[in-house]
Amino acid sequence: MSLSYKTLCISFILLISMSNTSYSASYDCSKTKTKAEVTICNHPKLSALDDLMEVAYRQFLTHQTFLYTQKNNSQVIMKQKKWLTSRNKCSRDTLCLFESYQKQIFFLFDKMNDDDEVSGVLDLNNIHYLVNVLPYLGSNDIIRAVALSGYQIQPGKGSSNDYSMIAFLTSTNNPEKIITSASGDVKDKNLTNVIILKSIRGSLTWTKACIIRNLGPTSRRSMLEFVGNKLYRTDNWMRRSVEHLTAEVSTTDCTNFTHY
Repeated sequence: MSLSYKTLCISFILLISMSNTSYSASYDCSKTKTKAEVTICNHPKLSALDDLMEVAYRQFLTHQTFLYTQKNNSQVIMKQKKWLTSRNKCSRDTLCLFESYQKQIFFLFDKMNDDDEVSGVLDLNNIHYLVNVLPYLGSNDIIRAVALSGYQIQPGKGSSNDYSMIAFLTSTNNPEKIITSASGDVKDKNLTNVIILKSIRGSLTWTKACIIRNLGPTSRRSMLEFVGNKLYRTDNWMRRSVEHLTAEVSTTDCTNFTHY
């Protein structure tokens, strides 16, 4: 699946505009060897994608999958090496580099997700939205699920107060805190947070709405979904699914409905 030139340009403009956070590339920019690496180091938003690539690749290698088939790391490691060669051929072409990162990051999340909790929500055109959660991740954190809303209209306030939301389910990644029961349920006791960001209509910047910390034990197959301005988390177990109202977001605040 390839991006059209028009779609690619729009996505690249959105990436340039969507965050004021400063990023540096995942490698030492004083030791760059290729024109592509120099271009990435000189472009903050490409540097952000490089940081996201490092997170995605590390997460793939360490992510505990609970499918009944074994994950084959060797094929992805080989594809990652081939991707680096292909990326470097982009040289100073920023659009080429952007598309290269988009495709490979999406590929990695698509391969590691048990139930498409990330790649089933985002696609090649907006996988770069994951860049927004980087400032909230610890060094060993993983991105487990994402939810993206449409615009929420505030009655009587005018379109300037309409907003959209994106939520991320993140956790630490200690496999010793992941327990599989005799019934096949996988309970994750890692520290798990939900980060909710919002963007007012007419603005390309995502700002923090709230962070809900330490949800308690969750299903390893948890998913997020917005219904209007309410965020729900669904824990999918072997024989049942349990839905939790997690938060309600407005233009001014974020109400936490999580109680354990």
